[in-house]
Amino acid sequence: SFAGMTTTLVPLEDLHHTRTRMMHELQTRLDAAERAFLISLVAGDPERSSVTDSSSCSLRRHSKSPEAGELSPHSVRIGAPMTAAGPSSLMLLRATFRYRRSVPSALSSAHVRPLRIPPRRAERMAMPLSPPIPHRSLWTVEDLEQLPADGNRYEILHGELLVTPMPAVWHQRIAVRLTGSIAQWCRANAGWECFAPGGVFINETTWLEPDLAVYPVPAGRAIADWRQMGPPALVIETLSPSTTKTDRHHKRPAYLAHGVAEVWLVDIDTQTIEQWTAHSEFPHPHRTTIAWAPSDGAPELTIQLAELFGSSA
Repeated sequence: SFAGMTTTLVPLEDLHHTRTRMMHELQTRLDAAERAFLISLVAGDPERSSVTDSSSCSLRRHSKSPEAGELSPHSVRIGAPMTAAGPSSLMLLRATFRYRRSVPSALSSAHVRPLRIPPRRAERMAMPLSPPIPHRSLWTVEDLEQLPADGNRYEILHGELLVTPMPAVWHQRIAVRLTGSIAQWCRANAGWECFAPGGVFINETTWLEPDLAVYPVPAGRAIADWRQMGPPALVIETLSPSTTKTDRHHKRPAYLAHGVAEVWLVDIDTQTIEQWTAHSEFPHPHRTTIAWAPSDGAPELTIQLAELFGSSA
């Protein structure tokens, strides 16, 4: 029941004074805690032995706190004598500067600045010294050929440059196993050849390099130019965190739209292979075995996923 309760109106000016007084009290407590922390810092300062009692640098409080005589690290006055007891004022000053640079003010977010940590020397030395990539609104194969061989994979898709860094060890381990199995199948079946990485030339503004590609090779014909090679019958991409979106949603549709019969997407995290064709609305995931049947009647290529993903992590 609210019977008997009375309402007291507090003037806005009194609330302002109360808030100001509470803020001053909080600042005073923070100053005291800060000073105690700084004193604990300089207690183990290695420079303490080099500072003598003849130092004449001390800290004075210049804020409008009720306790105006209390020492605080807010400002510095040179020339006041130092007390014999307690840490050296010069050491306290040095610790204050170190502390102020690393800890922002507790009462105001306007003074908070992001902490800038420069890279270690070893990290700077390990960065590749490659020239910057020029900016172009439309990339062509001719522009691509001017880029340096710096370990990155450069591709273009509809005139847009795609840059893939050097793959991780586990990515290469899976790629090598797949290449070995498929290369063995190609040697046993004339008319087929595999490349890792492969090259898919679609037009002057689209050039893609899958991790592995299987091509039909006409009898007695050796092709030395990627532009003269037809689309591969099978393209395999091994997914990685930096390429999953591009491989699955951009490169895969481009492959299938330009004559590639089948695309495999190897997912190491789930240890599955997604099988896509030009007629697929959704992928067909394989978890035990996956097979590819060439269109020329050659024997079926079968991959055992347990052997492929064994000790891949």
